[in-house]
Order: sequence, then structure tokens, then C-alpha cells
Amino acid sequence: MSSLEDIQRRFKARILEGREEAEADIAETPGLSRNVRLNIYANAYHARLTEALRTDYPMLAALLGDDKFGEMADAYIKAHPSRSPSLRQFGQHVAVWLKEATPWATHEMLAEMAEFEWRLLAAFDAKDAASAGISDAAALKSEEWVNLTLQFHPSMSLADSRPSGIS
Repeated sequence: MSSLEDIQRRFKARILEGREEAEADIAETPGLSRNVRLNIYANAYHARLTEALRTDYPMLAALLGDDKFGEMADAYIKAHPSRSPSLRQFGQHVAVWLKEATPWATHEMLAEMAEFEWRLLAAFDAKDAASAGISDAAALKSEEWVNLTLQFHPSMSLADSRPSGIS
């Protein structure tokens, strides 16, 4: 009898790599073969990862259109399989990957849009922090300005982006 760890390893290999070795671990049911049941799960898993990318990158999806975004998602999923039970960080490498992966790398705008959208997500997830407003600045005495230290909010990030062909 196989250990649970062995069954899980074979199941993962079937879902992620299409290996057939997990079929013996799955019970037969009337009307659905083991292979069909495993394909349903594999397709659902892939569809959920694609949906997570589409949720995190709605403008990239709009730029590419449904078919091209699907192709991009397929390639990204193969290059960067999910390593966590949470989908929150699954798309974290999309921008860098788009700069390097064929055919996407020939369109710099795609990587730039992906980077912008990822930074936007990071801003929403940033640690809460108090912020100062104009009234706070107005309340400072002139001698307090000399030693004043300003800090960026944790949601702030800086990106270098320039149109193609401009140095």
C-alpha cells in the first residue's frame, strides 16, 4: 500500500506534468473513468491559476485579448508553477518573465503594464501607516521644520519607465 505522501506526489505529477502514474490511486466511478476525473481536476486547477492571473492583471488581459492572454497564462504557468497554497503571490514574476519570454519580450509595454499592476496590488497590501496632511504641516512651528524627517508611506514604490527609443 502506498503512503499518503507517495499518493500526493503522484497526484501532483499528474496534475502539473500530465504523468499517468496517479491513475491507479484514483477510484473508478460509474460513468467517469479515472483519466477523465483526473483531467477534470487538472483543467480546473489550470483554469483557477489563469483566473488568478486575469484578476491580478486586468489591463494586461485587456491589452492582449482573451486568446493571447490565455496563451501567455499557459506559458507562465509552465514556467512558474504555483509553489504556495495561496494564490496571492502566484503572479509575482509575470513582469520579469514577460521581459524575457518569447514572444512577449518583443513588446516592452506588456512587461511595463504587468509591473504597474503588480505594484498597484502591492500598494493595497501594504502595511497601514499614519499619514500627515496639509493641516499637520501647517501646525508645525518654523523651528520644527529644520529637524523634520519625512518618510514615504509603506505603499509607495518607485518605478523607472520610459517610452521605447528614449534614453
